[in-house]
This record gives sequence, structure tokens and C-alpha cells, in this order.
Amino acid sequence: MFPHAKEALQAAGATLVFAEAVPRPDRISAAIDTAIAKGATRLVIGGGDGTISSSAKQIADAGVEMSMLPLGTANSFARTIEMPLDVEGACRMAVTGDVHLVDLGRLGDYYFTNAAAIGLPAEIGRSVPDGLKRIFGRLAYLIWAIYKLLKFKGFTCTIDDGTGIKSYEVVEVRIANGRYLGGLIAVPDADPEDHRLTVQLVRGVSGWQLAHAWAYMATGDAPQAGEVTELIAKRFEIVTDPPQPVSIDGEVLAQTPTLVGLAPGVLKLVVPAA
Repeated sequence: MFPHAKEALQAAGATLVFAEAVPRPDRISAAIDTAIAKGATRLVIGGGDGTISSSAKQIADAGVEMSMLPLGTANSFARTIEMPLDVEGACRMAVTGDVHLVDLGRLGDYYFTNAAAIGLPAEIGRSVPDGLKRIFGRLAYLIWAIYKLLKFKGFTCTIDDGTGIKSYEVVEVRIANGRYLGGLIAVPDADPEDHRLTVQLVRGVSGWQLAHAWAYMATGDAPQAGEVTELIAKRFEIVTDPPQPVSIDGEVLAQTPTLVGLAPGVLKLVVPAA
């Protein structure tokens, strides 16, 4: 994949001052620093949502532009900005695309491009077997979710969005900067350029109610009235009972209680022209 991507970038007209295949996630930050030190003004990061998300704040702080080569299973943020998902198309866009200033979400000490999720999706993201993903791709998440749903129960979410404290019985909480979750449209009105975050609370007490909500998401239908509550703000304080794991663009990195905020317009992101 790496030689193919290099050739595609050069064919699209890019001058590569630095290019490296990074086999370990903990070495990505050093590779970014090296590229910037060598004079790169636009970085193309290849990987899944977790890799893109973990690189975004470092690139934003450096003031350089960022593009993506979507190589993950779901590629949710790439879908949000409607970029091509094939190597040639993504590389052409990395060279010829427009630059927009987009927001980053913040959850505790972590920043994210697309979305965070609380509850069973975090557990699925943490534990879905790699072999299952290799065989079934995005469908692996659904298969593993059905397995995990058998013993899953809902939880209480208490949230302060600046207008008051509210409590809900929920089976999932989605914190969205982008529209997609797990490669499916989950929060249709979320926009990484509108300087707002959407918290979507999937109401219920059992795993089967969550499965029902996922079924609507998978088919592209809107959930029924009362099944989902949405709150829109720039800052949220979230507490759950019992405490729940939190996945940030597919990587389980935090746990409730947590503070959610926004870094508006900090990332220079390459998007499809016009």
C-alpha cells in the first residue's frame, strides 16, 4: 500500500519532501515532527479513524495542512467530508482539494475529528477481534455487537449542556463532530465546520432497544419519536451511572465522568474541491 500511495501522490503532482511507512502507532508523532522539520506544508496521513484523530491536534498546532488516505475499516471521518475512499482518488484529492478550517472535539485530554461514543460501542471498539474485521470488514462490528448485546443493560446519563442538568436512561451516547459512526450515518446534521457538537442520546434500558436503534442507522431510516434525544452545544459535562468506557474515533481512551468541549476551526483540512 505504501509504494502504491507514493506513486499515486507523485502522479497527482505532489512533491514529496518526506514519506515513511510507520508500522507502530506510537511512532506517528515523531514521523509528523520529522516531516514538518523537512519543510512539509501539507501532510497526508494514511490510516483509520483512530490514526487520523490522534494526529489532528499535533498537525493543527503546527499550522500545516492535513489530508487523509483512508485505510481503516469504517473511515467515518473520510465519509463525513465526502472524500474518495480509493487510494488514487484520495491521493488526487490530497493534492488538488480545497482547504477548510474544521473543528476538533475535545474529551478530557484527547482531541477527535469525528466522534466519541459512550457505552457498548466503546466496548465493541475495544474488543472486536482483528480477525473478524479482516474477514468481514465493517460488518464485523455488527456481528460483534450482536454477541455483546446479549448481556448488555442500559445506564443513567446525567448531562449539563449549559442550559441545565438533565438525566436520561440510555443505551448509548454519541458525541458527534461528524455524521458517521462505524461507517454508517448516525448524526445526519453534524458538521465539523459549524463550531458545535451534537450529543445524541439513544434512550432505553436494554440491549435490544440499542439493537433497534442500530437497525434504523444501518438502513438509513430516522429513529422513531422518543428513541433519540439530541443536544447541541459547545461544551458538555457528562456523568454516567455506572461509569462507562468512552471510545474516541474507535479507540477506547477514556471513561466517564468526562468533560466534552470544542476547539473551533483549528485544523486546516484538505477536502474535495467545491
